[in-house]
Amino acid sequence: MNVLVRLGRLLHVEAQKVLGGRALKIGLVAVAAVTALTAWTHDPTADETGWTLLSTALAAGLWAAEIFLLVAGTTSIAGETGQGTLKMILPHAYRRSDWIVAKALILAAQAVVMLAAAVGVAWAFAKFGPGLADVTQQDDLAFSDVPKYVVLRTSGEMNGFFLDSVAVSLGSLVATAWVGLLISCVFDSVVPALSTGFLLFLGVKSAGALFGASPELLAKIYATYPGEMLSRVEKLGRGFAEKWYPEMGAEGLGLAAMVGVASVIFGAAVFARRDLQS
Repeated sequence: MNVLVRLGRLLHVEAQKVLGGRALKIGLVAVAAVTALTAWTHDPTADETGWTLLSTALAAGLWAAEIFLLVAGTTSIAGETGQGTLKMILPHAYRRSDWIVAKALILAAQAVVMLAAAVGVAWAFAKFGPGLADVTQQDDLAFSDVPKYVVLRTSGEMNGFFLDSVAVSLGSLVATAWVGLLISCVFDSVVPALSTGFLLFLGVKSAGALFGASPELLAKIYATYPGEMLSRVEKLGRGFAEKWYPEMGAEGLGLAAMVGVASVIFGAAVFARRDLQS
């Protein structure tokens, strides 16, 4: 059977599983709800702009998306292995590596959909709330009864910073899902796979707070980039003298790509040597 034909059939099978199940629907609702609740219930400040609201709400939505994608990744193989599904399908019809690639692509598609939901909700609250205009500051040196304002950052600049953050967030979400897929290839059941995934996720996301990791070490962890970039967007939106580093986008995407691709490759290698009969 041709590789593309096999992969196409597996993609169709995996897509039908995801679309026919409830996990993706629940995940989308949760991501949208967390983003909306953050935007709705946060405490506004005097210097708040649409950009601060946008970045704060999206950061909360990303947390929910990361959790659901981690669950989807860690249960993708372990769940079917535990149920015995793969023993009936793989030996005669498909290569195990094909199945891993198909699952990885479907997980990436889920990451796109969840991120789109979070961005859409956050953008709507920011656009129709404070508005996504230029970031300005009152000119205290202007000798006039009418307040004058200076533009600190144009809306075009802020939009560029935000889009860079969204791109890195997508890379991070895909990498997280694929790390979960690697973990899923190691275990025969869901519980140990989920436990390992969440422990690793907690360590990666909280390396600075829990373990006192240095900024140099945090700069080598792909999962820290989306939060760091959105935090800078939030500070710039308040008019703080925060510096934007364009190289953060390339570094974050590069690290996410390396972690994600390595996870798929190692996952396929591990799964190829698994004994599914046990």
